[in-house]
Parts: sequence; structure tokens; C-alpha cells
Amino acid sequence: MSFRIPASHLVLLAVFLAGTAFVALNGYAASSSTRNLVVIGPIGLAVPVLVLLALVSEWRAGADADTSSRPTFRDTLMDVVLLGLFGVLCYALTNIGFDVATFVFLWVGVVLSGGRGWWQPPVYSALMTVFLVKAFGSLFPYPMTTVVL
Repeated sequence: MSFRIPASHLVLLAVFLAGTAFVALNGYAASSSTRNLVVIGPIGLAVPVLVLLALVSEWRAGADADTSSRPTFRDTLMDVVLLGLFGVLCYALTNIGFDVATFVFLWVGVVLSGGRGWWQPPVYSALMTVFLVKAFGSLFPYPMTTVVL
């Protein structure tokens, strides 16, 4: 089997590993209490495992990969736009409100990712927004600004 993974994917996986290591080591250096390790520990273990699974999956696919399924320029452009919108979401979380910013981001993200129909994207966005706001509210004591929820 051949092991051919694009260099851009390897760089992205390396960035994930480096970022995870940086956050985990800094979090541990800041406080080695159980409350802190409960948050950084699972992520510090999960990301390397996921990277390893991605590499093994790519290795097993090997030469069977179909080169005609490469992403088009439009696909790449939509990914870049979605990444830019994530930056806008990060800014809007505290300025607009966690719930409204998340709802709009999810709706636009679903549409940019190929979601069709007039009622599915907003319903999905509303359900996921409620779930995220309630889940983060119960996990973290930090009060997020919300408008509706």
C-alpha cells in the first residue's frame, strides 16, 4: 500500500498536535488541580488519538483513493469563507450574544456546506443552538451573554 497524504493535511495535523500540546502543558503548569485536569486531560489525550486514527485511515486507504474526488476551487473557497465566518462568530459571541451568534453561524454554515431547503437549516440551527447554550451553561460557570436563551 502506498502512503500518500497531502502535505497540507500533514501540516494541519501537526498544527493540531502542537496546539493541543501547548494548551495542555500550559494548563498543567498553571494548575495541576483535578478541576483543571478534567478539562484539559481528555482533550490532551483525544487529539493525538484522533490524529493517529486519521493517519491510519489514510494509510489503509492507500492507492485505493480516487483522485477524481479532489475538492474543487469552489469547495475550497467555501471552506475559507466558513473559516472566516468562524472568526466573526468568535468576535460576535460577546458583542451580539452567544445564542444569536451561534444560531446565525450555524445557519450560514449549513447553507454554505450544501444544506438545501427552506426550513431544514434554520430548524437545525435552532435545535443545535439550544443544545449548545444549555450544554455550555451547565459545563462552565462563566456567564455568557445571551439575548433569547
